[in-house]
Amino acid sequence: MSASNVLYLIRNEFGVSDFIPVRGICGFLASLIPKWRFPRVRAALYRLAGFNIARKVTLFGPLILRGHGRAWHKRLTISEGACIAPNVELILDGECHIGKNVTLSPGVVIHTGTHQVGFGSQRCTPDVIGKAVTIGDGAWICLNALVLPGVTVGAGAVVSAGAVVSTDVEAHTMVAGNPAVVVGSLPFKNR
Repeated sequence: MSASNVLYLIRNEFGVSDFIPVRGICGFLASLIPKWRFPRVRAALYRLAGFNIARKVTLFGPLILRGHGRAWHKRLTISEGACIAPNVELILDGECHIGKNVTLSPGVVIHTGTHQVGFGSQRCTPDVIGKAVTIGDGAWICLNALVLPGVTVGAGAVVSAGAVVSTDVEAHTMVAGNPAVVVGSLPFKNR
């Protein structure tokens, strides 16, 4: 393989915009901050690195972020008042919108990409298909829950600990289990 082919593959995979030193430096600095300490400083570092993170977002630990292609970091939007615990993993192959006042507990994983089922010689095709995930305002995704590609979690919904969410969750409902099913409705009350 020639040097020009290797360079083409690198640019295709990472994108020219991903070779920005400030993103790596800010991510490194955010990882140096002890977990549960200085959450607004950590959020400011991610903003400085180019992520769309609103003010008044609380990041209690470094985010585990992955994505492919050009400017994958632009696929993430975290709205005002969101509170995100350590060890949260966001796979940004598609758009990921986290609404206002959302809480993501430790160990939550949100995937926004999938693959088509291929022929018998290779069932998982190599091309990634991005499918947007939306977490509605005020929702709470509990400890070690998994949200799969293409899912919308409605406003004020609760995803119980360890749940695997493969279909949309209606607003103000609680889901649990694998696969997640509705286990109750939640009344809406203002403070």
